[in-house]
Amino acid sequence: MLTHRQVDLFGRAVGVASGAIARSTGAFVSRGPREFTPLYSSRPERSHHTLVNSALKTWVYPTNVAVRDYQRNITEKAILSNSLVALPTGLGKTLIAAVVMLNYYRWTADSKIVFMAPTRPLVTQQAEACYKIAGIPRDDTALFVGPAASPAVRAPIWQEKRVFFSTPQIVDHDLKSGALDPKKIVCLVFDEAHRASGLYSYVKIVQFIKRFNEEVRILALSATPGPTVEAVQNVITNLSLSHAEVRTEKSDDVIGFVQGTEIEHYSAHLNAEGLEILSLFGKVLQPLLTELNNANAYHVRDPEKITQYGLVKARSELRQMVANKGMHESQMWKSDKILAFLTTLAHSLSLLKNHGIRPFRDYIINWEKAQYASDSGKPKKLGKYASSVINTREYKEMIQKSKSYLDQGVSSHEKVDMLVATMAEYFSREDVAADQSKVIVFCEFRSSAAELLRVLSEAENVKPHIFIGQSASRDQRNEQVGQGMSQKEQQKVLDEFKAGTYNTLIATCIAEEGLDIGQVDMIVCYDATGSPVRGLQRMGRTGRFRKGRIVSLLTDSERSKFDQAMEKYQQIQDSISDQSNFEFIPCARILPDSITPEIDLQKINIPPENEREPIITTNASRKKRLKVQPKRFNMPDDVETSFTTASELLTDGKKRGRPKKSQENTPFDSEGEKPKKRRSAAALQSQEPVAKSKSEMPSDYGLLTDQQEQDLKKRFGQGHEGDKKSRTHAKEYDPVLTVAQSNKGTAPEGRIGKSTRTRQIEEFVGAVRSGNIFETSDDTELVEDLRIVDGEFVEDIIARMEQNQKKRMIEVNLDIPSFNLTQNTDRTDMSSDVDDITDISQLKFTKR
Repeated sequence: MLTHRQVDLFGRAVGVASGAIARSTGAFVSRGPREFTPLYSSRPERSHHTLVNSALKTWVYPTNVAVRDYQRNITEKAILSNSLVALPTGLGKTLIAAVVMLNYYRWTADSKIVFMAPTRPLVTQQAEACYKIAGIPRDDTALFVGPAASPAVRAPIWQEKRVFFSTPQIVDHDLKSGALDPKKIVCLVFDEAHRASGLYSYVKIVQFIKRFNEEVRILALSATPGPTVEAVQNVITNLSLSHAEVRTEKSDDVIGFVQGTEIEHYSAHLNAEGLEILSLFGKVLQPLLTELNNANAYHVRDPEKITQYGLVKARSELRQMVANKGMHESQMWKSDKILAFLTTLAHSLSLLKNHGIRPFRDYIINWEKAQYASDSGKPKKLGKYASSVINTREYKEMIQKSKSYLDQGVSSHEKVDMLVATMAEYFSREDVAADQSKVIVFCEFRSSAAELLRVLSEAENVKPHIFIGQSASRDQRNEQVGQGMSQKEQQKVLDEFKAGTYNTLIATCIAEEGLDIGQVDMIVCYDATGSPVRGLQRMGRTGRFRKGRIVSLLTDSERSKFDQAMEKYQQIQDSISDQSNFEFIPCARILPDSITPEIDLQKINIPPENEREPIITTNASRKKRLKVQPKRFNMPDDVETSFTTASELLTDGKKRGRPKKSQENTPFDSEGEKPKKRRSAAALQSQEPVAKSKSEMPSDYGLLTDQQEQDLKKRFGQGHEGDKKSRTHAKEYDPVLTVAQSNKGTAPEGRIGKSTRTRQIEEFVGAVRSGNIFETSDDTELVEDLRIVDGEFVEDIIARMEQNQKKRMIEVNLDIPSFNLTQNTDRTDMSSDVDDITDISQLKFTKR
């Protein structure tokens, strides 16, 4: 039956017959393993990887852990194509990666497998999981994180080992330095793949490897690949993915393994003391806001409702108004400065409304100090707008009252009281105490985390600890959050949290992504994030092994942001599930076309050394101190190196290389002398025949067109006025131009010599440009070997030459083929010298 298929501009099918799979459209069937058709590109007949033929017939799936159908189906597709795997947190993405790595370790003899994660603790955690799942011998693996191992130490390890766990920055560096051969890599795994955007190392690694190696299997893991459809397509393109496997908590094959979570929303508001502080702060900002309103630069009139996003957007619209002549430029710059100044204070307003008095006061005190700070260390004079704020009565009253309320023990925000009550109620339950349940409280800012740690430390049965990132904070007055936490401190806190030393973590975004924190029974969202990725990662920390509980303590504005993020997440998941919304990149098939491996369910024997904790490679791993190796340049296959001359490109397009210094390759002339220019015998024999006339030359060889010849005749066909010898006649003639070469000056030392032909052409071009060329008239009898010195005929200066023997005459004969300057006809008597493409008369010329 004849069917027709409509395609769009990119070749994607608009309508496909029922049951058909469009190979070039990226359409995949994800129902059963046998229905899957990978999107393959063309490849060489034989893989450049050394394959172990005896192992290619099967792919191993371990039964050491419970076999889940969705994990097995996803793994089978990921082995055959470059795949994006989107699974909610806690549903086993690491197991899928470990099985893919194990099978390419079996199938290849010496190829490299690299697992990458964005943070050092996550790299260590994933390495430990792979050791215990896949059973790859620890002796054949290496763990690279941070500056622990220098490039000189890593270089030989890349050659010795086969499986590597690393941060992406190290892989990117060693690829570019040549320590890691891109053609040896057979499998790449990217954890938290939603980071693959812009100039992140994930993107640069794939771009670099693809220049040398198309036969590489890529696996991208993420709970949510991106906040928008465009962001997901960007990840697919940057990582060169050909297929996507997406599951949500509601997917048919996943829902049975999700314990479920119960979400409780509680609305919180600013207390009376906070409202008083907010009113005073609004009076401080009102004069600046009124000035913006009068200039039509910002339309929000209530200072309590200004936001950072609104101010930034207003600055962008302000420049557009100037471009459209809607505002004078001087007024624009004044309004722009006010908007920029208010943007720095808008964040403190958000802290006050959503987090309370203490975080607000800490931020304002640091901001005020920054207005006086200078590079010299001496206090500087306040700026115009800073002075209009700090020196007001309302500002001083606001600072004094906020301090007074905090000293009296007034709660910063209603959220704080609600959190303390929720935690005390939860840990007072008997079932919770018996199970040693654990809680994570997420808040976005360190100042809020420090405030929560202070109040929860006083709550009954609550054993809290703060968990933040490594970078130093601007709030150096607070020792708990000012310096950040090192990786060792982070790992120590996580171990103590798992062991039960602490039952509550007060964490910033550092705990949202990737880390194996263990079983958590309750999550408290102290604030909201507008990112669906971060929102999902927060909630995914609970409900992994038993039913979880999520408590959100949000203001009205934060609740709106939370609902929008969840709605956007559901839209993204639905879009990814419909793969026709995305453009996938074909991948290369690594296994032979005749082989389709079958699944082999077996129990993996885990070596005893794999049970130990992963050991990070350090400089101390090598007893001998190694020097940094020089950079290696890995070249793609079938690349010709070194230089190729232009004449070789014009003849046969093949690089010949310099002939060896041997008697066979060096031709000699009839007198037995070696010529100056040595060319191989093969090059001389394969040289194309030289054209004998202009008509035989190729059309693109660079000859003058008819119009260009006419222009030259008009320009140089006339002599100088007043000179009888330079009169031009209309009838056909062959003018003779003669030049005298001066004896003055010599070539500077240290310069490469030029050929006689080049010097003659240079003299001719210089004479043309300076206008010092004259043409002999037609009635002048031309004598062969006519000599002219300094513009005078020899007969006129013979007497002077006899008196001065130091002067000598030089004859310059260019020996260039001639043509008719007055007629548009071709001449066939061209020179046989292939380098001479200038078609002018045989000329003798002189400087005047």
